[in-house]
Amino acid sequence: MILIKTVCTCDDGTCTFNALKHVFITFADDGTSTNSGHISLQGGTGDYAGLAGHGVDEGEAAGGTGVGRISGVLVR
Repeated sequence: MILIKTVCTCDDGTCTFNALKHVFITFADDGTSTNSGHISLQGGTGDYAGLAGHGVDEGEAAGGTGVGRISGVLVR
């Protein structure tokens, strides 16, 4: 399991939000990988100051590019 702390910034730079991920990553012999685990959203700045939520983060990566999906509950 890997613990990842992330600060996500809005495209226009006016706000951020904090994410904490607990993911399990599986690496395949062909260089691809998959991940799955719990994510929690923990406030931020600007429009996201009161953000809270939790859910599941699932994704995969190949050729240096990763794609993920988050499903869960979000309160703003």
